[in-house]
Amino acid sequence: MYLKIAAGYEIYYEEYGKGYPVLFLPGILGDRLTFQSIINRLKAQYRCISVELAGQGSTIIDSRNLKENFSIDEHTEAIRFLIKSLELSKIHIIGLSFGSIIAVNFAYKYKGMVDKICLLGALLVNKTKRYENWNILWELCSNNLDLLARLSIGLVYSENFLKKTPNLFDLTKERLSILKANQLQAFRWNIQHARSFDMQKPFNEIHSSVLCIHGEEDIIHPIKELKGYIKNKKNVELFTIPDVGHGLHVEAPEIITKKIQEHL
Repeated sequence: MYLKIAAGYEIYYEEYGKGYPVLFLPGILGDRLTFQSIINRLKAQYRCISVELAGQGSTIIDSRNLKENFSIDEHTEAIRFLIKSLELSKIHIIGLSFGSIIAVNFAYKYKGMVDKICLLGALLVNKTKRYENWNILWELCSNNLDLLARLSIGLVYSENFLKKTPNLFDLTKERLSILKANQLQAFRWNIQHARSFDMQKPFNEIHSSVLCIHGEEDIIHPIKELKGYIKNKKNVELFTIPDVGHGLHVEAPEIITKKIQEHL
């Protein structure tokens, strides 16, 4: 389904099931299928709303082709418009990777609209030199699909998953090959906004119950950094999954779903 946000900007979303509304925000190259295996397990209990952010999937943003239109605040306002259009007063929100930044910012700006939060592979510590370096490298590789695919699977998945999925490079490259030039440009702009946005203030001022689910083999956001960042946050629970990387929604959907059900 499409919802017109502004002239030339229509956000695409899909709904599954009935019950208390749960909003799903995918990672930076994700789409409405990102959470499919998790939604299939939750839709019997919840109204699951899967969103494609600007620059992803079927969402249209042709006439707003400027870097500023992909800022964290712009994404946040689009989500607010969607929630109000659906006439929802309060939601649970689940954000994966880049989607975790939008989730945190939304919960900070619109506290009264968010009940519980689940952050998968949360990008809370995005001001380290290591984060900046791989982030810039990922941006540069977006002009070469071979490099983009190899860097993506190397960053996103655990060594164990790479060994079990020998055709992962070909599958990833095939998925990336359908991206249009404007989507790859949006990807570059989204990456730039992800590393420039300061997560500390919004995250520290969230009072909702937050569950962080994290792979212990996460390269993008090492678990040691995350533990140090949230150790004094009383409203935050950390649940880690051994032998799983940043792509935990692909590597361990059953474990994630069970933990989300316990949290919501």
